[in-house]
Amino acid sequence: ALYALAALTIVGSLVALRVSRSSAVKVAGPA
Repeated sequence: ALYALAALTIVGSLVALRVSRSSAVKVAGPA
């Protein structure tokens, strides 16, 4: 159970980083 929770947190952080990077690129692109 603990391992599953750790894996979910790691995956969540990676997804958050990807989303933040993609959004930053989209915002900085037009500007």
